[in-house]
Amino acid sequence: MELTTMLETNPPELWDSSLVKLHRSATKPWTGWHLVWENRTEAAALAEAVERWLVPASREDLLRWLGELALRTNTARKGPDMEATIKLYARDLSEYPADIVRGVLDDWGRREKWFPAWAELAARLDEKTAKRRRIAEAVKNPIKPEDVV
Repeated sequence: MELTTMLETNPPELWDSSLVKLHRSATKPWTGWHLVWENRTEAAALAEAVERWLVPASREDLLRWLGELALRTNTARKGPDMEATIKLYARDLSEYPADIVRGVLDDWGRREKWFPAWAELAARLDEKTAKRRRIAEAVKNPIKPEDVV
């Protein structure tokens, strides 16, 4: 697959492992994922793509998605309490990539009977976002090929 196509169509956690690998650096503390900058052009494209895949959804989209979730699930909250919950969740969801948020909310609405507690949503979001964030950190703090142990 061509690099540009792969970076645009797949989230970082599905990228070819030749771009981002699990390396141990001789000069940096062990943190897991490190980008090895062998090709500067590819590395620049990778850095740009990672940033695009971390962009959160707009507030309007978050409010709409949460409203849809509220319609698909049962909740003890009604009226102003539910509106306040949706606004609070929308604020907190803005810390996560849009595609992951959309996927988690859609999945919850299809599989669960009750509107989620924040802790339940955050656990799923953190799990799905973890590798992407580690890759983003690796892109921001690359190591040189000669420093790979």
